[in-house]
Amino acid sequence: MSAAESAPVSVTTTEDKHWEIAAGSKIDIPLKITRRGEFKEALKLKATGAPGLEPAKEIDVAANANTATATIDLATAKIPSGEYTVHFQAQTKGKFRGKDVITTIYSAPIRIAVQPAPPKQP
Repeated sequence: MSAAESAPVSVTTTEDKHWEIAAGSKIDIPLKITRRGEFKEALKLKATGAPGLEPAKEIDVAANANTATATIDLATAKIPSGEYTVHFQAQTKGKFRGKDVITTIYSAPIRIAVQPAPPKQP
């Protein structure tokens, strides 16, 4: 690939915004999947970019889907308060310039602000 060629699969949010979430809650991020050429496989998107995301579940995207919803559960992920840039990544197979290839794709950056949990009432 070069600067003049598009990625075989692009993953972006449907809205370009700064996502805010309270610690311990869930956030649903709508994603748009754009496939080009012969990259038609189902995807398993894995969230990366913030501490505590390792146990987060992969997001299954069907081979014919052009949208998906990424749910990040901070009760499970235990991401500390702060500002993060999160990406989703997946490996996919397809044909590029007539050859079978496996490539790793990365989503566009997603900005997330994790707010401290409200104090518990006595």
